[in-house]
Amino acid sequence: MDNRDERLVRELLRDPRGFDSKGKAHELLQEYFQGKSLETLRPLLKHDNAHVRRSAAFIVSELGKTASCLIYDIAPLVSDSDTHIQWYAIESIMACTNVGNYEYFIVIVEALDDPNSSICRLAMRLAARANIFQIEAAIRNIGRLRAHQKVHEQGLRAMLEWEALSDAEIIALLNDHNDLLRKYGAMISNRRMTRSTTLIQLATQSEDECMACFAKEALANNDIPQRYWSHE
Repeated sequence: MDNRDERLVRELLRDPRGFDSKGKAHELLQEYFQGKSLETLRPLLKHDNAHVRRSAAFIVSELGKTASCLIYDIAPLVSDSDTHIQWYAIESIMACTNVGNYEYFIVIVEALDDPNSSICRLAMRLAARANIFQIEAAIRNIGRLRAHQKVHEQGLRAMLEWEALSDAEIIALLNDHNDLLRKYGAMISNRRMTRSTTLIQLATQSEDECMACFAKEALANNDIPQRYWSHE
């Protein structure tokens, strides 16, 4: 008699779209929670069919740091043409770089440049929570970025010093002519919310859709009533 996990994988490969639409990836996920070898996910993450990759990437994102051994396989999917896959890949990398593999955090930094607002906001939410090891590793690996290396390095160094920055220095970032530096200003403002919401309120007024939505979500997630979102 076939093992249930093998049957589910065959079903995924036979009808990837149907498997995805029926939510069968949740069932397959349970098999990995119960000890199915993570090595079996490698070919699925590299599969030509986007629905196969999507199911596999979802599973890795749910496994979190348990799937750290797959970080080399999941990292390229941050640039996948499928937004769902990108999302799962970014979440996976954040989880897998919290306690090691720090050099891969640079992939999330690069996603700050993504033209898709939802992907950009996800990268901002995760990068805003980055620990010192992730940020320092990103600075060391800045040469791996395909664009805006100097701007990213400036923003990352500001994030390292976020506690020492004055409000005026953060406001200067929020108002900078460079959209990336404005995003770093918003992420630093998010870190400063434990002291005051004034800076993150300023970010909600940005004409940059990604930055403004990020700031509004940050306020909403911290139970700040919407009537206080506009800075007076």
